Amino acid sequence: MNNSLLFGKATDELLAAGSLFLSSNVLHTERVSKSGSIKILVDTPEGRKLVVAKKLLITIPPTPAALANFDTNEEELSIFSQLQGFGYYTSIIRNAGPINITLQNLAIDQPYALPPRPGSYNCNPTGVNPSLSLCFYGTKLGQVFSDDEAKADMITDLKHFQAVNGLNTTEPEFVVFSDHSPYWLMVSAKTTKAGFHKRMYALQGKRNTFWTGATWRAQDSSANWKFTRDIVLPALLVTL
Repeated sequence: MNNSLLFGKATDELLAAGSLFLSSNVLHTERVSKSGSIKILVDTPEGRKLVVAKKLLITIPPTPAALANFDTNEEELSIFSQLQGFGYYTSIIRNAGPINITLQNLAIDQPYALPPRPGSYNCNPTGVNPSLSLCFYGTKLGQVFSDDEAKADMITDLKHFQAVNGLNTTEPEFVVFSDHSPYWLMVSAKTTKAGFHKRMYALQGKRNTFWTGATWRAQDSSANWKFTRDIVLPALLVTL
């Protein structure tokens, strides 16, 4: 049906075991302690909790900012600080434009008809309600917008499309909006040739930590689950 089912099942199992902290923030991490275990101080809605574990699996985008409270060392920072991603925003918009019509942003005068960024990618019918559309928006590499900036630009794009095509003017309304930035973290071709990914993958298992997620495999849910199941978890379990 949809990949959210995987997360729902995992949520149910972890909640039943009392092993899930939602709406929580990591305050401090000690990945190499005298006892050999990992210690993570977490701020939860029920107060601060101390998690003690043998190994740590990190799945978030490995940017220095996101890892600020995860006890990163110089080797990790030297690798992750080279990554750059796109701003990427998804939404469901009411009254985006013509009903049951896909709006595709193309620049026919550009190579491969790729439009300049930042800008909208497309708006697609939801198949649920004729007035609702799935709309996607992206920025240049290394450029990230606030939610308000991205929303405003998406509305501007829709209004422009209506105007230049002589369509009835609508008032687009955001029903759902989500920020997926930084999206598709990457490095330059030169950095790749210099052995970047070999250095990055060599971090697996170091300092009691394993890594997975889109940066390590692909911006694709099924590929990430397969990579985690077939490669990362077996390597982690061997070390327990």
